[in-house]
Amino acid sequence: MDNSKSLARNRLYSLISRHLWNRNWQDYDDFVETFAAKIVESFAVGEFDLDEILKEASGAFLRLNNLRANVFLSDDLKGKILRSWNESTDYSVPALTFGEIFPELAAIDDPEAEKIELGINEQVIQNALRKALRDKGGTPIPKRGKDSAVEVADIEDFVMQIKSRKFVFTGVVKGKGSLDSKKINLEAVAHQILKAYRTRPDYIILCSTTDPVDAFRSDVVDYCASVGNRNLVIFVPPLDLAKFLIWQGIVTPPLKSLKSVKP
Repeated sequence: MDNSKSLARNRLYSLISRHLWNRNWQDYDDFVETFAAKIVESFAVGEFDLDEILKEASGAFLRLNNLRANVFLSDDLKGKILRSWNESTDYSVPALTFGEIFPELAAIDDPEAEKIELGINEQVIQNALRKALRDKGGTPIPKRGKDSAVEVADIEDFVMQIKSRKFVFTGVVKGKGSLDSKKINLEAVAHQILKAYRTRPDYIILCSTTDPVDAFRSDVVDYCASVGNRNLVIFVPPLDLAKFLIWQGIVTPPLKSLKSVKP
């Protein structure tokens, strides 16, 4: 085992042991050591489903402690495990813009996109984003049953190669009709972001039909940093979203013909 994985396993062992100790739970059948080792083994190959890892590692631990899996493996513990892994392995993803994923948008002028009214059903935008990712070679991650966390995101996770590396993407769309205010803020999308992040994608593409409040970007960065991936959210403001929808043929500017931007 290389040094980073060994460090990750040791840190996870200490973290999970403290979690048990603070709650007076017993470590039956070397559960902590097995769970920590299986987390490292799975995370190292890009499998971040902690619920499945727990099923494989739990043995008699849950039964003998009279515990349900979701009581032991709380969202708080999941977050701590992920942050511990990221810190131990120096995990990072590069900063990425929507325009780098879809460079075709550069062919559409701002004045053309500004003419678009974005009173569009969120599902239409989600479907367009799903299609565009597939067209770019994105491979959907199969769902694993009706209770899978994959289903709580707005679109399924996609694996796609960017800058010579493969990353996992998922998407969230926020339309005007689902906002309580005229501008988008973190509170309006926090629930959707948290649900999308349950599958631990490298990037969440957040499309908005509404401009953000002034503090929105810094609030999003603070959240991303708190989960160990500062570049997690790729925010798509209304102007860029309009260009995307023009490119995909979903909307057409009312005046003046466009450059050739076929999807």
